[in-house]
Amino acid sequence: YPENKLSVAYLSNHAGIPPVAIARLVTHQLMGTGGSVIAPPVDPQAGQGKQATAAGIYRAEKDPLLIGLEFRGDSLYVYKDPSWNPRYNDPLLLNTRTISLQLDGSLRVATPEDVKIFHKKQPISQQTLQELQNFAGNFYSQECRARVSVSLLKGNLQLAWPAGESFDLTPLFEDAQTVAFLTPNNVLVEFEKQDNQITGFRASLSQEQYAFARADNIEFKRTK
Repeated sequence: YPENKLSVAYLSNHAGIPPVAIARLVTHQLMGTGGSVIAPPVDPQAGQGKQATAAGIYRAEKDPLLIGLEFRGDSLYVYKDPSWNPRYNDPLLLNTRTISLQLDGSLRVATPEDVKIFHKKQPISQQTLQELQNFAGNFYSQECRARVSVSLLKGNLQLAWPAGESFDLTPLFEDAQTVAFLTPNNVLVEFEKQDNQITGFRASLSQEQYAFARADNIEFKRTK
């Protein structure tokens, strides 16, 4: 911020903390601008009926990124977004990004660098939720040489890592080939279906790292 004679540097050995968000948080505190940072409504020109039906979860066409839209009052707002960090109230790319609803029901997210298309996903059906035991089992990743387990406890799926940590899996969406869940720290877990059988899952960190991911689509195959 040369016009304010201010530079902010942030160093951390924790991959889960986005450095840009921390730097901007410090900047807002020093400059007294933190209170004015809010998420803007999406596509305010769209009709109210169109906005209400557009609420839901969207997945990027080519990347494992999610955007969640909710209808509040008379406007549509983003509540889940890899470019918006709710923990630090930091709107990355806020002034250079536009999100608009398309005629086919998709979202168009445009920045100076690229354009991404997000498609709306359907919530996980009640039938799938009643068959969560089909997801339980052991899984192995050749890429990271790790074994994990998925278990059903009190009606909820839990993912256990080798270090002993366990995370609840919150249902997100499903389609013909995929059933997706989210961990509390925003790791996207997408189980793959083949002939109505769960064959494995892919874990992606982009949603957790808020566009600073170190790994995406880590493949885990079911083992006996």
